[in-house]
Amino acid sequence: MRIIGLLMAFLALAACATVAEYRIEDSLRDIGIAPQRADCMAGQLRDRLDSDQLNELADFLSSLTGADSTGEGVDVLLDIENPGIVGAVLKSGISCGFSPSR
Repeated sequence: MRIIGLLMAFLALAACATVAEYRIEDSLRDIGIAPQRADCMAGQLRDRLDSDQLNELADFLSSLTGADSTGEGVDVLLDIENPGIVGAVLKSGISCGFSPSR
């Protein structure tokens, strides 16, 4: 019984992270990040951040409006007040910017 409870808690946490990842990906696109880069960044951010940080980033991004270029979109992301999230965003942006398949 205890194992089932732990499994259910894990699944609920994973579902929250997945929802936040999709919100982040959509919001990155909305602020001007190219679709392939937004997809790459959202996946990497899922791996780099915990669920609270993912939700914080998703909430922050959902409050933003569009940018005229990818550079402006990245500048907007640097306004986040959580240094751990900013570092993860920068690493993901750089990694996805140089990824040959993205």
